[in-house]
Amino acid sequence: MGNHQKALIDNTASIIAYYDSPINESEYHVRFYFNPNSLTLVNGKAHYIYEGAYAGTGDKIIRLELLRENNEYKFRVQTRKDDGTYVNTGKYAISNDWHVIEVSWQAGSFAGVNNGAAELWIDDTQMEALAGLDNDTLLINQLRLGAVSGVDTGTAGTMLFDHVTAHRDTYIGPLPPAP
Repeated sequence: MGNHQKALIDNTASIIAYYDSPINESEYHVRFYFNPNSLTLVNGKAHYIYEGAYAGTGDKIIRLELLRENNEYKFRVQTRKDDGTYVNTGKYAISNDWHVIEVSWQAGSFAGVNNGAAELWIDDTQMEALAGLDNDTLLINQLRLGAVSGVDTGTAGTMLFDHVTAHRDTYIGPLPPAP
């Protein structure tokens, strides 16, 4: 392939590709290839590489965090609830290679039902599903990908992205072969 999207981190500034195609979505799925590409990430540090956001308020509705723990790269999802707090998935290790990542989010159907959900898939395996979320007042109208926020001093290198796909409903599933 060779046409990878790159996020070169050489300071703490965010590097973001914005996609404004979601329009006040109550359900949203994104899938992409990701390679940490030997990114220098200090043990115990993290930053976000994906956010599904509501641009009007700046609310980060769902986020994918890349962290370094026990000298391993790991992912976890954080999703916002109506009260402004976040719920986290567990942390899941990835190798220093290409991985297909899928993150899905769904708002609760209406007040009091608390049936919102979020999922993390790594290499076509569902790692965790969060359910019973009170998030019925939240919507997504912007996708942000890259070194989105939280980049620490000491983080340096080039992360790679490829085959970004997003849509409103259902699990996206397999992408073309890995880069």
